[in-house]
Amino acid sequence: MNLTDLADRYGSDKGSTKHRYTELYEMLFRPFRDRSIRFLEMGLQIGGPEHGESADRKTTDLPSVRMWLEYFPKAHIHGLDVSDFGWFADDRFSFYRCDMDARENIAAVAANSARLTSSSTMRATPRTTSSPVSSNSSRS
Repeated sequence: MNLTDLADRYGSDKGSTKHRYTELYEMLFRPFRDRSIRFLEMGLQIGGPEHGESADRKTTDLPSVRMWLEYFPKAHIHGLDVSDFGWFADDRFSFYRCDMDARENIAAVAANSARLTSSSTMRATPRTTSSPVSSNSSRS
């Protein structure tokens, strides 16, 4: 199944019903599909402060993360968002709560998480920092 079909199946706005980004993503990412990679998505679901909603809004689904997990069967998906998606449980997904309006917040996530940059086996452990960044993982 191609990436656009997966986006449509999971209800992602990246598919054929809205932005159509998956048509380009399919061409760019196809060579990596069956590789063991680390993949980062910044901004996990439409909504939040950029749409006048609270960063503490209730979140209930992650369509694009579900899409990426199926598209990249050997990948570990990392997600950054200002809203809390720490409830999403998958061994191949790690969530980092981060206000991405400031570059230093994104840099703090990278600096505090060897899971994003390390070539060793990733072991996800829940972590909270005193900076405006926190890490939650679905693994125990």
